[in-house]
Amino acid sequence: MNREQLAREMPSLRGLMASPLAENVETMEDFEFCRDLGFQYFQGYFFCNPKSAATTPPPPKRMALCGLLSRLQRPDVTTNEIEVIMSEDPSLSTSLQRCINSAAIGMPRKIQSIPHAIRMVGLDHIRTLSSLVILSSLDDKPRELTRTSVIRARMCQLLGEGPSRQYGSFFTTGLFSTLEAFLDCSMEKAMEQIPLSDEIRTALLHKKGPKGRMLAAVIAYEQGDWDTLIQMRIDPEKVAKAYLDSVAWGEELLH
Repeated sequence: MNREQLAREMPSLRGLMASPLAENVETMEDFEFCRDLGFQYFQGYFFCNPKSAATTPPPPKRMALCGLLSRLQRPDVTTNEIEVIMSEDPSLSTSLQRCINSAAIGMPRKIQSIPHAIRMVGLDHIRTLSSLVILSSLDDKPRELTRTSVIRARMCQLLGEGPSRQYGSFFTTGLFSTLEAFLDCSMEKAMEQIPLSDEIRTALLHKKGPKGRMLAAVIAYEQGDWDTLIQMRIDPEKVAKAYLDSVAWGEELLH
């Protein structure tokens, strides 16, 4: 149904002993329209797409967090700078420590501080987890967006790097694959604000290279696009196992 038909039909549904579900909700505008009509459940990928550009500037908090992400991803960032970045917002520092101490990360002993965490797990590991914490702190975004980012990141890691605990560039590629939805802009514009490596930029923008190909496979599985997976000649059982493992890992981490 189009929007006019939905608006006419909804009053007759309100008396039923059921909760209405809207299918094929692909944009935030679709979601907001259906929510305001009284729908309670939604199916679609609206949360992975940016909202239409508004005339008002982005919220100050989002701009500040984007600045933190940019500083974190600089190739020459140092451990001392990461410590300063995360300490600028006490809530981020606390969330990062909880993240590192979660069962999903599996540290041998409890981390007491950001410097302690950096010494224990290394610069790249902390930079990646710090980026995850910053993205998940955007409270005007649905939790499902963070969940999708984490699952994609873990799947890219498992399929591209193996089950290593050290989160490399495959993990980062999956994590930032929803960046345009977090920042409400195109991926091209997001790449102008976040200084990622050329390899990751190519993967995110064009789905090319080993990381881009892996990300394309992960998204194809996520959306049930089996024809694409067959064409890519990727073992469906391997992808399915990676997905289930990633869902469990992500739920533990986000918990």
